[in-house]
Amino acid sequence: MRLVLPAELQQLLVGETKAALPHECCGLLIGAHASDCIEVSDIAISDNLADDPSQSFEIDMRLRLRFQKELRGTSKSVIGHYHSHPNGRVGLSGKDKAQAWEDQMVWLVIAAGEETFILSADLYDAAAQTFQSLVIAVEQG
Repeated sequence: MRLVLPAELQQLLVGETKAALPHECCGLLIGAHASDCIEVSDIAISDNLADDPSQSFEIDMRLRLRFQKELRGTSKSVIGHYHSHPNGRVGLSGKDKAQAWEDQMVWLVIAAGEETFILSADLYDAAAQTFQSLVIAVEQG
């Protein structure tokens, strides 16, 4: 399955990652599940409320509740969240996987290297308690 991400949002995610270093950045992914892909239409940047933001992330639940309320009755919803790995680790960590509980939520990770930033995305299946890797399709606007 594909995760469709507009190029301007990819650039914004990389910028947020750079600005947060040496800490993790985090936020929500807004969009919609389609039959053959998941489309990201916006992101909502959150303060990282973790006790140690250099090692973990915690999205402000008030932000999540606000967007769930604002998006009610529209074709869009909170489809997942993103966070960065300032240590450059690509993909989900064991800690990330242990925190997953919501079905069909996208977990997008931005790995911060010295010169490059690598995005990876996974979709959580709560019934099977597994993640499916998503192919990220960056689209020019």
